[in-house]
Amino acid sequence: MQKALWDHSESKKIVIYSGHDVSLLSVLRTMDAEIANDIGWWPEYSSALALELLEDENGEFLVRARLNGEVLAMGEAADGLCSPDRFRDMVSDHIGGHED
Repeated sequence: MQKALWDHSESKKIVIYSGHDVSLLSVLRTMDAEIANDIGWWPEYSSALALELLEDENGEFLVRARLNGEVLAMGEAADGLCSPDRFRDMVSDHIGGHED
């Protein structure tokens, strides 16, 4: 996502990864997705998580997450939209990686 923000010549428009329900649940909890806070909730079979990088009319980028087509509330982003910096901060609290 970071590369797409800075390198507009990037030709990839979609990247697909595959995993299991427990992996999906871990990703959702890392993103502080409201739905994953319910201890009794479990992803449905063949669930799909989409992370979208959007550009608004002012040229600002936003991140939106959808689970099975439904927009997810993430942390303080109740409407499902947050800045890439906020998204990075949300997930970097839970995973290792580079600072750049």
